[in-house]
Amino acid sequence: MPVPGPARFRQVPRFDTIDLSSNTNPFLGAAGEYPHLDTTELAATYLTTIAALPGHAGVESLSADHLLFSSGSVDGVMLLLAALASPGERVCVTPPTFPLYGHFAHLLRLPVVDVPLRGDDLSQLDADRILAADPRVTILCDPNNPVGTRLDPEQVHELVARGRGLVVIDEAYVEFSEKPSYARLIAQHDNLIVLRTLSKAWGLAGARCGIALAQPGIIEALRRVQVPFGFTNASQHAVRDRLTDVRRVLAGIQRIRTERDRMASALTEHPAVARVFPSETNFLLVRLHKHERVMDQLRGAGIVVADTGRVIPDTCRITIGDRRANTALLDALSSAL
Repeated sequence: MPVPGPARFRQVPRFDTIDLSSNTNPFLGAAGEYPHLDTTELAATYLTTIAALPGHAGVESLSADHLLFSSGSVDGVMLLLAALASPGERVCVTPPTFPLYGHFAHLLRLPVVDVPLRGDDLSQLDADRILAADPRVTILCDPNNPVGTRLDPEQVHELVARGRGLVVIDEAYVEFSEKPSYARLIAQHDNLIVLRTLSKAWGLAGARCGIALAQPGIIEALRRVQVPFGFTNASQHAVRDRLTDVRRVLAGIQRIRTERDRMASALTEHPAVARVFPSETNFLLVRLHKHERVMDQLRGAGIVVADTGRVIPDTCRITIGDRRANTALLDALSSAL
């Protein structure tokens, strides 16, 4: 079935085309034009760039047909659920996890099966329960948000190899991890989808650029339900510029890792803190001795952290900021004693 509307021109180059089809105003500058739909070159640039990163060996086998740009990775979640699951088919999530997975599934009238993570670090899947539920889609957050840990890779491989449904791995924070990405396995598995974002390590939260990596048939299915023109020209330019500045990005990631380790050590020794969870992200999950008192003290000091106490008792999630911000947080914690 042909794709209706402007999406049918997705592969048509615009630089040598006179476009009299879009009903726009030609007299008010470039902002009057719709965004470019053909992102093949940008997709190839992204894949070439990440293939050179640590933990991404094998990504070089992917092509632009394996990639779809979306309006942030959360948009990718909605697209894949809308395109690849039918009402009544189950979606499995592994709490604690990113809450929008279940939220979007409920909006689309897809039953949600919760299979909680296990282990002291909340890094173990209950693979047998997930497989027994026989979900159409299983969504894994790896590295986990809000915990910060990586899942057991053997259990992830088991789900991909044995499950009948799709396995979606949200790798929003993978650049901060020293363990490999699952993107290298896309070409080997028809049921694997990897979601990425440029909002975190790449510092482009305002550009709203997510990436879905999967087999070409899945990518085409996502494209058919995607609202056209969501990836603006301004965002495309910002992404292209950032992908050509990889040394700066990698330097920023290393600075965050160093500061994360410093903060983990300082918080572990802090009397207000009961535990700091291991992290391979740009944040730390912290269990507090006096949760409500500490949260009130931080708010009073003008410091905002994520209160995760409802999903993991007595915890908060602390983003790694610059040294000045991190030191201010430590000082505010001391005032709460």
